[in-house]
Amino acid sequence: MASKSYFVVNIMEYLCDAPMEEILSDLCALYECSLNKDVESFLKKSAVDFAKKHQAVSYLVFSQKNGAFLGYFSLAIKTISVKAQNVSRTVQRKLSRMSTLDDGEYNTRRNS
Repeated sequence: MASKSYFVVNIMEYLCDAPMEEILSDLCALYECSLNKDVESFLKKSAVDFAKKHQAVSYLVFSQKNGAFLGYFSLAIKTISVKAQNVSRTVQRKLSRMSTLDDGEYNTRRNS
């Protein structure tokens, strides 16, 4: 099996350490994306704040060979709602372990 030519870093791992957060911010500030300035702007201006607010988490991708910063991707953290009347009692019981019932809908929540 071939080894990966890249490695991925979750920025959340560096947000609890002020010196590392500063290094992370400096690294993000260097990123350029001439094809899409919105992609560039999100990483430079919003990725860290979104991660702190648990709205989205970004992952930085680096070259395994030389450590070059290759790019990033972000995953939005979104609430899922399920109408209680549409699922069985068994499913409702399972949903209640990871969500709250509000106005007849189960809404997922982040478990800290």
